[in-house]
Amino acid sequence: MLSKRVVVLVVALSCLLALSPSALYSQASSFGTVGGLVTDPSGAAVVGATVTLTDKATNTPQTTVTNDAGRYAFLNVLPGSYDVRVSMKGFRQVAVPGQEVIVGQTLTVNAKLELGAMAEIVEVKVAQGAELQTENATMGSTVSGDMMLNMPSLNRDATSLLTLQPATAPSVGGGDVYGGQVAGSLSDQNTYLLDGGNFTSDLEGDNNYTHGGMGAIPTPIESIEEFKVATNNQTADFSTSAGGQVMLITKRGTNNFHGAAYEFYQSQLFNANSWDNNRHGNPIVKFHDNRFGGGIGGPLLPGKHLGGKTYFYGFYEGHRFPGVATVEEWAVPSALMRQGILQWRDAVGVVHQVDLKTSTACNVTATNPTGVCDPRGIGISPVTSQVWAFVPLPNDQSYNANGADALNVQGFRAPLSLPVRDDYAAVRLDHEFGDKWRLFLSYRYSRERAPSTNQIDIGGILPGDKLGVPAAASSNPVDPRYAVLGLNGTLTPRLINEFHLSYLLNDWGWQRQGVTNAISGVPAGLEFADSHFGCLCPLNMDTQDSRKRVWDGHDWTYRYPQLGQRHPLHAIRRQYRPLVGPPRSR
Repeated sequence: MLSKRVVVLVVALSCLLALSPSALYSQASSFGTVGGLVTDPSGAAVVGATVTLTDKATNTPQTTVTNDAGRYAFLNVLPGSYDVRVSMKGFRQVAVPGQEVIVGQTLTVNAKLELGAMAEIVEVKVAQGAELQTENATMGSTVSGDMMLNMPSLNRDATSLLTLQPATAPSVGGGDVYGGQVAGSLSDQNTYLLDGGNFTSDLEGDNNYTHGGMGAIPTPIESIEEFKVATNNQTADFSTSAGGQVMLITKRGTNNFHGAAYEFYQSQLFNANSWDNNRHGNPIVKFHDNRFGGGIGGPLLPGKHLGGKTYFYGFYEGHRFPGVATVEEWAVPSALMRQGILQWRDAVGVVHQVDLKTSTACNVTATNPTGVCDPRGIGISPVTSQVWAFVPLPNDQSYNANGADALNVQGFRAPLSLPVRDDYAAVRLDHEFGDKWRLFLSYRYSRERAPSTNQIDIGGILPGDKLGVPAAASSNPVDPRYAVLGLNGTLTPRLINEFHLSYLLNDWGWQRQGVTNAISGVPAGLEFADSHFGCLCPLNMDTQDSRKRVWDGHDWTYRYPQLGQRHPLHAIRRQYRPLVGPPRSR
């Protein structure tokens, strides 16, 4: 009785879903396609032949029959290895084992039947034309999960492999410059699809420095079954953007439990110290970069429930960069300048000192006939002295950059710690309602915490900080979430149904310290300029680097991958604009 209710529910839901004829071949966003022609010994089309496609990972069969032209098609086929079998009364069966289905491509398996009993089986080792892509002219490349594990990728993210594909610009640096421009299009015109849903960042092209050239949520290589990039000549089913189409699919559970664990570790142990550190007598900065994780998949419950089996796959990855530290240098006032004594070097290199409070060496003018530099005799400003009390003394008298003259303004060198902590998790559930309907749900969670160098406290004015120990006072937290629900079924041999509903939370921000009143006597609204360029202050609080920003984008996408584009009545995109900063234009 329960299974009948499920069938009724599925049929009711199908009224809301997208329908497409089985003869329509398209570039699915998370599936492959298997199709072909069945003929008799004379080459005539065989109508009504039964074609069975069996997933070797789960031993789950799908069945269809050839149409009036002798053709068949399986449109919603997950990537993997499959066995194809064709049978017809009066002919021997044809078995084509071990055919690889690739995401976004059509596998052609033609069968030529021989006269004989159905109990006899003719096994074909190589299907003629299977390796040819004749259904469309889309150009691109597909990378399997095993191959991705062996490809170079420092951040171990699958979408970063986009820059290694033909017709794609490589990464040329950091900051605002990213690679990933496909066939001449801008990188913000690429579309990223994961498990049939859309996880394209809605801020590519804007001043968001978190995922340049990537999707809105990380995709660790170890969690991806297959990765494909379509660079040009896309078919009519892809009309989302002018750039490339990146398609990925999460690993899934099978009949057998399977899993893996890994760890990547690197440190400074085999690195030489930098020349600049050696020149100043600074030791090598210690650090280690540790990326670790693992996944496991298999049957969720023994036996069959609701008409079929249920499979699961779970994954976790952690990234720790606790010792990331670089030696920074700041321009700070010298000990004499803090007393109001300035120094200057004449043409022959002799250093002279001038106490502005008492000096009469200033130009004699009508308003200053005595040449007194400070007629009021105040000397250095009390407010400035109060600020400089929170600025460490210099330890590099030779520093002469960023406003430093190596006399009045000198350098302060110290290691800056920038600990990075990332946590990522993914889970996928697949359920088969018999051999006609399949349901899957995938969910991805990410949490990234990384301090930035926009604001650095060298004076210990913030709680927990110490004078002379640089500490990052700003960070760029990223907290995206992503979920996809898919329901796929075969209504008739000529009518299939595919439904994808995805949700993307694109959540990130700039955490900054506002103007602090920790320095007593300093007006709370006093703006300090950039501490790297002559501010001579303990914490950078200029209007740009102290600006907070929040982005909370909610994207709902109801997709028809087989029919091509998102239907305007069913594509919902809700975005909350940033609290500070211009809205994105596209």
